[in-house]
Parts: sequence; C-alpha cells; structure tokens
Amino acid sequence: MERMENVKSHKPWYQTEDTKAAIKKLAIEDEDKE
Repeated sequence: MERMENVKSHKPWYQTEDTKAAIKKLAIEDEDKE
C-alpha cells in the first residue's frame, strides 16, 4: 500500500497543478508583451 502512495506522489513535474498554472501564467505574459 505504502508503495502505491509513493508512486502517486511522484508525478512528472509537468503534471502538477502548480506547474500548469505557472506555464499558463507565462504564456499569458508572453502574449501581453507582443
């Protein structure tokens, strides 16, 4: 059981909600520059 929890918590960096939000924010900022 414990092992499954460890696997679940080690998501690829690009799948974490924080990173998705950060990428979205950067994309929006890039659009604003143009």
